[in-house]
Amino acid sequence: MNQILTLAWRNLWRRRQRTLIVVVMIAMGLSGLLSMQGIYDGMFRQMIDDTLRSSTGHLTIQHKDYKISGKLADAVADPEPLAKTLADLPGVKAVSVRVQNEGMAASAKASAGITIYGVHPEREQQFGQFDQMIESGAYTLRSGKNDVVVGADLAKKLGLKVGSKLILTCQSMDRELVSGAFRIRGVIRANNPAIDKTAAFLHFDRAATLFASGTRATRIAAVVDEQTQPETIQSLLAL
Repeated sequence: MNQILTLAWRNLWRRRQRTLIVVVMIAMGLSGLLSMQGIYDGMFRQMIDDTLRSSTGHLTIQHKDYKISGKLADAVADPEPLAKTLADLPGVKAVSVRVQNEGMAASAKASAGITIYGVHPEREQQFGQFDQMIESGAYTLRSGKNDVVVGADLAKKLGLKVGSKLILTCQSMDRELVSGAFRIRGVIRANNPAIDKTAAFLHFDRAATLFASGTRATRIAAVVDEQTQPETIQSLLAL
């Protein structure tokens, strides 16, 4: 064995240039692979984080009947006490309370099926940091005003820009067909297809009026800090 190792070592340095070239090639190849792996891991982590912050959070609470029926009548009737309890739990960074409904959006150029979200702008700012995802305009949703923020791909499809007029139509909780004219205040790029391609955000109060849904919320979601596991929050809520 010693003789083999000695011969191998001598052979390596018989042609030093060849040996150094092979060593450099191997080092560069490994460095490239490690760099690409790091980039892919970072992109994957960012995609997960963007999806969590723009949609479900680390923890989602919905009425059991709503998960089956998808009807506004089966949403959580009084979400605020539950949202406050959730926000007060250790490890919870932010809580989002949303009401959503399926509908249609129509501009002067085209129309498309969308999901209309009623949100609290202040909570969403803490929950998803949406102002960092704004592609144009601002994340401005005023209570009682016909302000709307839409996904970037939806805006492109409908030919919308900040200041454009958008007609939203949906079915209210009373099963009446309702519609309203809204003004684009911002365009958002969340790197989440469900948001970028089909989302329109209204102030919670304005959406509740449009849907005739009162205080009902279809989803209460929370984001937790890195040291807290969602299962821990679930166990605390179960108590």
